[in-house]
Amino acid sequence: MRVRERFANWMQETHGPLFELHRHYARQLFVSDLVSSPDDLRRVVITALAAVASLGFLVPKMYYKKYEYLALGPYPDLYRRAIYADQAFFIAITMLGIAALVTFRWDSLFPNREDYLILRPLPLKLSQIYFAKLSTLSALVLLVIALLTIPCAISFASVISGAHDLAPSWREAGAQTIAAFFAGVFVLFALALLQTILMNLLPLRWFARASASLQSLLIGAVLCFVPWAVQLPNAVQMIDLRPQWSAAVPPVWYLCLYERLLGRANSYDRALAERAMLASLLVFAGTLLVSGIFHRRYAKRVFESDVPLSRSRLRFIERLAEKLAGSPREAGILVFALRSLERMKQHRMVRLMYAGVGCALVLESGIGLVLSGAFNHGHIQRGGALDAAFALPILLFFFLFTGLRYCFRLPVDVRANWIFRLTAPDAILERERALRLLYVGLALIPALACTTPFLFVVVVRWKAAYGLAFAGLLAMLLVEHELQNSDNIPLTCSYLPGKRNILHTGIIYWTTVFLLTTLLTVFEGIGAANPIRALLVLLLLACVYWRKQKKELVAAPVIRFDDIAEPAVATLGLLGE
Repeated sequence: MRVRERFANWMQETHGPLFELHRHYARQLFVSDLVSSPDDLRRVVITALAAVASLGFLVPKMYYKKYEYLALGPYPDLYRRAIYADQAFFIAITMLGIAALVTFRWDSLFPNREDYLILRPLPLKLSQIYFAKLSTLSALVLLVIALLTIPCAISFASVISGAHDLAPSWREAGAQTIAAFFAGVFVLFALALLQTILMNLLPLRWFARASASLQSLLIGAVLCFVPWAVQLPNAVQMIDLRPQWSAAVPPVWYLCLYERLLGRANSYDRALAERAMLASLLVFAGTLLVSGIFHRRYAKRVFESDVPLSRSRLRFIERLAEKLAGSPREAGILVFALRSLERMKQHRMVRLMYAGVGCALVLESGIGLVLSGAFNHGHIQRGGALDAAFALPILLFFFLFTGLRYCFRLPVDVRANWIFRLTAPDAILERERALRLLYVGLALIPALACTTPFLFVVVVRWKAAYGLAFAGLLAMLLVEHELQNSDNIPLTCSYLPGKRNILHTGIIYWTTVFLLTTLLTVFEGIGAANPIRALLVLLLLACVYWRKQKKELVAAPVIRFDDIAEPAVATLGLLGE
């Protein structure tokens, strides 16, 4: 204990305001009720960084058998191409991981109005407030790059060392580390430079909307590219090809940088390697230069300008919701939920994560279905290809539905809790109707709209219509089940940080999704044998839905406005407690 006190005293005596500013920004990066509570922040940070570093120890188990088999063969060129394909995978995953991290902490790149209002009265310069936030996130990203690449590089170099290795292990590990490091630096400062340019060119009112839209687009793009990156180790036959478009693909640049560091690059690859180095240096220098020139102007605009509250961009949807609502209280719940989901960054990030993963899986499945040649001789009639096509709307709905379900449990403001507590304590039926409209409008309709054209292209029309009807009825059953087991108005009930965080919740939800999707598509495929059987299956689902809705009207839950704390001791529930 005395050592800890001495260390605290030494920190207080030797570290000035700038160090405390960086520590303040570093704490902001991790404090979120979605991931942790303030009490266990240190544990979460250490666990997350240790998990990133431990990925390197999985490399020998993943690749040992593969390269042991290739080393026994008389084809050193195949061995080389396999190494290049795996290096392309490492580089692409590093770039996507850094892009996801920076995009997820998009608002932590530069100070906002709140930062300037709080920190400006302190003995700090504007440049210190500005660059401290950028350098804090940059330091975290560089640490993640180091923890991700160095163990992987050392492990992979030990695995591929043998009769056909390309270079000594130390050189192989160094080349992989340097290539991945420069790839991560390029992504980090390219995104930082993009945001710097936008926030200095656009008016603040436009920048807020453009920044939110760009963040949404980037997260969706990153998640959609992950399935493609996972397939790179299989691109052994194409890894040496350099089509004309490869000159505009950054992962190819850094793969060529890796080859050049090993001394195995041709003239074209050496040019791409130089482009990789130049691109990393340019985005780094460009970010510092633009920030150094315009940081005072940006601080003045943010500090002195008060951005007026803009009208909702969902005016048409809000009017439609008000028309569909059966009462003013139902309309109030609908409009409140729509506006809150639009404005709150935390809720938008949750929805984007779930929707992005769902879209990525649907895109991968759909494109894989096309490339497999399942309908080269006409529409898909039966088999696993038909099950895969039927699973697309169900899979996408599950992810959109679970994202909304999680968002509705996160409160937006204490005042909203009290407003609904005072004005709508008995709005049980209004809550159910409003929630049903929200789930249908924000989850079911988008899922069906995105997958309907594809189904009608690859599947016989009556089977496509049957698959969509099956997905719609199944979705409504899940919605009714959720309404029966939930008892709060969306976005109003208090949230306890001790509850299961978004990572654990996502793992449980997504595992359940894959199991249910597999079982349900098999059941759906049984009904696709002929139109009569399909009609019987749909009638069965409709009867179950009607019975579920009738049961729900009999036993409606009481609205709850406060979260229930988890018990200190978990009982067996033998007495129904």
